[in-house]
Amino acid sequence: GGDASGMGSHGVHGVHGACVSPWMARGRSGAKPLASWRDLLRSETSSASATTEEEETLRGPRCAGGSSAGAAVAVAAGVVHASVGSDTGGSVRLPAAYNGLVGYKPSYGVVSRWGLVPYCASLDTVGFITRDVADAATLLDITQGIDPLDATSVDADPRTTRLLRSLGVGVGV
Repeated sequence: GGDASGMGSHGVHGVHGACVSPWMARGRSGAKPLASWRDLLRSETSSASATTEEEETLRGPRCAGGSSAGAAVAVAAGVVHASVGSDTGGSVRLPAAYNGLVGYKPSYGVVSRWGLVPYCASLDTVGFITRDVADAATLLDITQGIDPLDATSVDADPRTTRLLRSLGVGVGV
């Protein structure tokens, strides 16, 4: 456990040391880079030989992303199905990309910002980290639209529903 990122950080260090993307983690076994989060789970009990300190140094530091790094790692590791974060300049999209996931930043006003602690109020949006586009579109469909508590929110876009149907995904909650 522990804090794997901090607001405005690169998600490089947490309270328990360096943060490592599960897509590049060696686990305790010292195995080579992982192909999927399932390999991370398998590597914990693997008996493969450890990577040498020199090999580890040559690999260099690894970063799980920006301020939503912990959320992205949780999705990539299969701990949660999807996560929500605030995105001003890539805080959702970059960690998603670094972890082999989908990071989606809706246009300003599409999803209510009510309750969001703003970094830059005119740029902040609520974004999603998911394993695939269909899941991101589903979250958008559920959360988009007018919110009486957010004066900047706008009407839902019917194109989202059409996108979901074209992907063969059920619409609504």
